[in-house]
Amino acid sequence: EVERVRYSQIVEDTRPSSKVQGVVRREFIKLWTMEELSGVSPKDLENRDLENGRKAFVDASCFACHRVGNEGGGMGPDLTAVMRRFSPVEVLESIVDPSKVVSDQFGLTRIRTTDGSQIVGKIVNYYGDSVGIQTDALDSANILRIPSAEIEAIEESFVSPMPPGLISSLTRDDILDLLAYLNSVSGG
Repeated sequence: EVERVRYSQIVEDTRPSSKVQGVVRREFIKLWTMEELSGVSPKDLENRDLENGRKAFVDASCFACHRVGNEGGGMGPDLTAVMRRFSPVEVLESIVDPSKVVSDQFGLTRIRTTDGSQIVGKIVNYYGDSVGIQTDALDSANILRIPSAEIEAIEESFVSPMPPGLISSLTRDDILDLLAYLNSVSGG
């Protein structure tokens, strides 16, 4: 019993924080397109305001689903080293058009039921007589159980769980600062 309590405290102490303080709701600026942002290069990320970049990351709600270091959620890819693997344009493309490429690790499933309804989410368990699907990425405890007899089809969804437009309240400078922030935490 003492060991269980000790280990549970270690887990709690090292668990990433998904509740980020200081989120500010910003006014809508514009729905950014890749044409407007495609010319961004690593040179554009030099001498940027990293504190503003982190703030933009917070305000765009990125921490709700993405982890950076030991902070943020685990529903989306860990972005701690994203700029080591992808160019600024590739990262921007994933933000502007999140459904263009959806990793099967983070993709969703669509369940069509015999009554004609569709449920989209992440399958978290097969219970034998039913399927457990999480329909709200921000509420992992809420699992809907659908009886197997009511399932007509289970299909891959090609729509990203990340909504488009998350950077629509950021200026171009905020977006560049956000990329520079990700670059800095990636070791760049």
